[in-house]
Amino acid sequence: MNTLWSVVTSAASGVLATVFLSCSRRGRRIVGHWCRYPKRYLRRRRQEQLRQLAEQAQPGAECQGWLTDPVDKDTVGAEVTISGRVVGKPQDKDLWIVHRTVAPGEVWPKRRITADPDGWFTASTVEGGAFGSLAVALLLTPHAVSHDFEAWADRGRRTGRFPGFVLPASARELAHAVVRIDRDR
Repeated sequence: MNTLWSVVTSAASGVLATVFLSCSRRGRRIVGHWCRYPKRYLRRRRQEQLRQLAEQAQPGAECQGWLTDPVDKDTVGAEVTISGRVVGKPQDKDLWIVHRTVAPGEVWPKRRITADPDGWFTASTVEGGAFGSLAVALLLTPHAVSHDFEAWADRGRRTGRFPGFVLPASARELAHAVVRIDRDR
């Protein structure tokens, strides 16, 4: 009977402690941290794995690219910071960060990027649409497609409308990460 009583009281004290912690602002942060820790650990691990792949890459016959941040299943705010690496980029091509629907289809060009001599890049984009989930993608495009992207952006700034852009077959996706947009972040 004493063993049963000790099990019940320890379980009850755990519940009471959780309820008490949840009632204060600091307590909610502590409980939230406990609940999110596994996600953060897995995210950090995926980032480290992608970064190792990108660091080990050697320029080869074809262009390769990696996004090291964000990674799949990340939750990001309206402003998205993107970093990664590209190796073997041909001189007659450009690199672009685009947002696209999760299923490949329409894209919204965000910015042309320039990598440092080792191929690393960092960029920031803003998502103004009403998406829950979208893919942040790294594209390798011919100069003609870059000009089309820039003309699309200029037209959008003039009119205030940015309709989806159908991606030409000559553009190649090097990497992508499907993320969830949370406007409150």
